[in-house]
Parts: sequence; structure tokens; C-alpha cells
Amino acid sequence: MKFLTLALSGLGENEIEEFVHENAQNQPKKTVVRALYNATEGNPFFLKEIVRLLASEGRLNSASDSFLESFRIPNQIGSALRRRLALVSPNTRSLLSVASSIGREFDLRLLSEIAHISQEQALSNIDEAVKSNLIIPTVGIDEFRVAHALFAEAVYEDIPRLISPNWKMLLIKLAQATALSGRC
Repeated sequence: MKFLTLALSGLGENEIEEFVHENAQNQPKKTVVRALYNATEGNPFFLKEIVRLLASEGRLNSASDSFLESFRIPNQIGSALRRRLALVSPNTRSLLSVASSIGREFDLRLLSEIAHISQEQALSNIDEAVKSNLIIPTVGIDEFRVAHALFAEAVYEDIPRLISPNWKMLLIKLAQATALSGRC
């Protein structure tokens, strides 16, 4: 049996403007359209849930990049993303948490250093995440990117920041490693 893989791209800003107009009976400002595009990368599922939430709260036309930076993803999106995350091994989920702490883009050396695992083990976990479309390789050697900004946010939100003493150690290691690599 043969399968055909199609690469799909997200909606552009014009399509997002039309989507918001049709689904929220609202003509959005250009800044709102751009903020929605930046937050969702044009993914129709993410866009639908975020527009639905903002419209129900009466905040659709007050949305801006700064608003969406502090925006918490809707439960429906978080649940869907967490279900995808549950399909990978616990070690890969743990490594994705560390990667999300670094940022949307990260390199193998920094990730393995902060996670205190070998680069080979990190690469094995990254390979699993790549096969699950959770991480994508970038142009650079041993450089990767979390597949979607909202996915990185969902993983990051699941880290028990305030309870876990390991979280504080992770932040210390991250700060030290980024200072040494000159990324700050």
C-alpha cells in the first residue's frame, strides 16, 4: 500500500482576516490579524479555538502581539497537543520539556548539556520526536525547532515550575549554558 504525504501550510494573513470575519462576525484590525498569525502560524485548528475564545471574552479586537505573548492556550488545543505528546516515550517528553525551556529553537549540544545526557541519547529522543512531527530539523547541523509555537507553549506550561526543585536547577543550568555559549 502506498501513501502520499502532503505538506500543508497554514493560512496567510488575508485568509485569517476572512476567517475571523466569517466566524466571529467581526472585521478584525490588521494588528489583530498579524497577532493571530504569529500565535497560530495559520493553523486552522489553533486559529478557530483562539478566535472562539477571544470572541467569547469580547477581546477579539483588543488582541495584539503583546496580548498573545502572555496568552494561555485554550484547553481544547492544550488537550490535543498533550495527547500527541503522550504518544512518545517518557524520556522524549522530558527532553521536550527541557527543549521548550531553552526556546522554540535549540541545538543538540546545549540541550544535552542542560539535560545531563549524552548527545547520542538526546539525538535518539530527538529522532523519536522528529518522527512524531513534534520537532523539525533546521538548516544548521544539530539544530532543531519545536514544530509549532503553541506546542512549545503547551509543553512548557506542563513543567511543574513552582513545585519541583529540579525546575530551579534546570533554570540555573540553562542560564549558565547560554551565558557560556554567548546566546544571551
